[in-house]
Amino acid sequence: MRRSLTWQRLLIALALLGLVFAVTSWIVEGVTPSWIVFPILLLVGLVRARRGGSSGTVWLGLTALVFLLVHLPFDKAALSDHCVNPTGSDKACHPAWWLVSLGALPLLMVLTALLTFREAGGVWRVPRLRR
Repeated sequence: MRRSLTWQRLLIALALLGLVFAVTSWIVEGVTPSWIVFPILLLVGLVRARRGGSSGTVWLGLTALVFLLVHLPFDKAALSDHCVNPTGSDKACHPAWWLVSLGALPLLMVLTALLTFREAGGVWRVPRLRR
């Protein structure tokens, strides 16, 4: 089995886990805009990945990267001594949940997408110097 196929399967599994996290987030924190948009974009990426090529990999990686960057204030709050919800101090703070769902999952997706793209012969490989 090719390593790129293994990385691609891991990326798909992480995207499916992201869909599970969306439902869990709706239960824990209520419906929020990012947990509506992110699952929709994950579904688009899964459809693109199913069609083959690298477009699904790139789509899932970029989706996870944007999701991670948007939620950095939540990860920062979760790591602080006194967790305060960045959207309002009257709202609940869920440090462990935020670190896993808003930090670790998208970070793992970005890294896995990079490895999948690289192993599949992506265009960003550094060329070898010929002597």
